[in-house]
Amino acid sequence: VIQTVYEKLVEGAHGTKSKDDMEIIALSIDNYAEEMVQSLNIDVADRKVFGGVNNSTPAFKIVGSGSDKHVTYNGIPVNSSSDPNAFPYSGESYLDIGIGMTTNKNTDRIDDQSALPITFNGVECTGCGMSGKDVDINLDKIEDSKEYSLYVTAGGKGATVTFTGGADADATRENINKELRNAFLTVPQLDKNGKFSYIDEPECYAYKDTPVNADGSIDFSSMDGNSYYSIEINMNGLTKHVDFKGGDSANQTINNLTKSLEDAYGAGTFNVYSDGLIEGANKKYAMVGTYGSYGTVNVDNTDPKDPTVDLSTVADDGKVYAVNLNGKKVVLVPGADAEQTAAYTNARTGKDGLFGNPAVPEVLSGGTVNYLVEGDTVSMENMPGAENQVDITETDGYANNLIQLVLDSAKYLREGNQQMVAKYADLIYAASSHISIAIADLGTNSKFIEFNEDRLAD
Repeated sequence: VIQTVYEKLVEGAHGTKSKDDMEIIALSIDNYAEEMVQSLNIDVADRKVFGGVNNSTPAFKIVGSGSDKHVTYNGIPVNSSSDPNAFPYSGESYLDIGIGMTTNKNTDRIDDQSALPITFNGVECTGCGMSGKDVDINLDKIEDSKEYSLYVTAGGKGATVTFTGGADADATRENINKELRNAFLTVPQLDKNGKFSYIDEPECYAYKDTPVNADGSIDFSSMDGNSYYSIEINMNGLTKHVDFKGGDSANQTINNLTKSLEDAYGAGTFNVYSDGLIEGANKKYAMVGTYGSYGTVNVDNTDPKDPTVDLSTVADDGKVYAVNLNGKKVVLVPGADAEQTAAYTNARTGKDGLFGNPAVPEVLSGGTVNYLVEGDTVSMENMPGAENQVDITETDGYANNLIQLVLDSAKYLREGNQQMVAKYADLIYAASSHISIAIADLGTNSKFIEFNEDRLAD
């Protein structure tokens, strides 16, 4: 299909063609785009092969009409992010074929060397994002006190942003930016009162020093269910830091530690005993030590879904002050006062990448929309049926997605722009390399199956 599209575009880009001739070629190009979508939505063995971990609905869709057609992947426009992993359901599904499927603790995903991938990220195969797209909002045409609604996509996420016009352009801009932050900021923000925002139902517990005896055993009896602990453990020359939550009983703490060890090293690697010793699978005792020296942070969990961190307890004394927020360690960086501690902590949390991409679209003073993620773009459109309309100007670059390029090329055919048609023929040819790589990966997986079939047969 790609080769046929390329030949059709070359035909349209050269020679003398009437408007009707160009329309006929454009219609055939549209049909080929639909055919590509159908191919990529294929089901094999009740699996949507290119749907990522979405196995319920077709992953690729063409929405809109005429020259406004665009491709979505799992509901999000393919132009919105250059990161294929930023789209919903963009992971891979794996099959345990009996060689010891394990989980990578850093990603909380299955280790791709321990199982067979059987579904794939569709936009990784077809491309995503755009090269050079600008969005501008005419702030002067937005009226005071009137309500506006935009649908905004950025970084693989789409959100409806509703805001009110301000008394002047600066006030309007601040109103828009506030709602953009509410919609797109995924990194939890700690305020000076010790409250976390931008995260649903926060569960927060302070870290404490792990009570480890001289022989390397852990004193489980002195741990509690409202704290987290860390150990440094060495097994066969591999050292890792393992975090785990205390339990309401010693047995519960042991179970929590066992689960964390399995996440880090794989199931069945360790046995944890009530006397505080940890035994490895090769019958040698693991070397255990404390990790860091934790300062005491007070966390008020009277309302477990609305915890409060007492920032006045965070000191600059060489100790590590940290809390575990929804299973992830947030290091509290001490400042001169609570407000500065919150600011320093938020800056570090954003850089740590624990909670995803912290970048948020921002409207600058001239109305230009800024998005500080290399290769990613922002798209804005008025919500259908909105009473008040925002004057938006978009200067499009080139799509990186193969199907979107095919659709866009049809637009230039209809316009009779032979120079751009020739340009898109080259872009489509270049973008087809994504498919070549995907085919090579499928070949590798096929060899992987054959190798293990032979091994099992032997």
